[in-house]
Amino acid sequence: MLSQTRPIIAEVYQDIRIPACRSDIGRQLLLEVYGGWYLDVDIKCEGPLVNFSLDRPIAVFRDDRFQLAKQSRLTNSLLFIPKGHPLPSLILDKVEHHIANRKYLFDTLSFAGPKLLSSIALKQPEGSIDRLKATEWLNAEGTFFQELSSNTSFSWRIQQPFGILPVDEPNWSNFPKKLRWNHAHSLREYLVSHDLSHLVMKIAEARPDYMENRIFVKMMDEFRSTGKLGSGLFEVQSQ
Repeated sequence: MLSQTRPIIAEVYQDIRIPACRSDIGRQLLLEVYGGWYLDVDIKCEGPLVNFSLDRPIAVFRDDRFQLAKQSRLTNSLLFIPKGHPLPSLILDKVEHHIANRKYLFDTLSFAGPKLLSSIALKQPEGSIDRLKATEWLNAEGTFFQELSSNTSFSWRIQQPFGILPVDEPNWSNFPKKLRWNHAHSLREYLVSHDLSHLVMKIAEARPDYMENRIFVKMMDEFRSTGKLGSGLFEVQSQ
């Protein structure tokens, strides 16, 4: 389906090295073709979705976080698109532009994620998108949608400095300043799966504070002793 409808994206889709980015693109492709609801697997509903008015797109406005509210940010973890509505096509057009111009290769949110959704939505006529307030609809006590916690959430933060598509050099300044213990596991898995173990030393140079993370220290020791990060069992408990 992707090769037929979006050949520019299809050509590079398997080269996209961040699973969250592939998911961002995949959901928009499905919504472009079929319309309907998209909900992340960690979102549950407290009632039937059929009770919503479905004459226009529905998205959640993150008014529950000051910085996101300031940016008029919508989340793409929860969307409804009427079949045939142009919004997903506008988003995918922009993704194709980013691919062609190698733009936002170190910014998952802007390449195909919620920042892109928000920028496109802001250009639509007022009232053409039903913007549900997060404070009324998501996560607060008694709200209709609940976002379940996940230890693997936001692993793209530690992955995106390596480039959404293959790049000559990681963006060293884009690595998070602190390394969470669960993100350290994601980092190790990413380095192994993409044959980038040798970069662990440069990451340590770029972010010396990572040495405060026991998992990262173990990764360094493993690399020093073997010259690589193995694919076997790696046991370090949370900090």
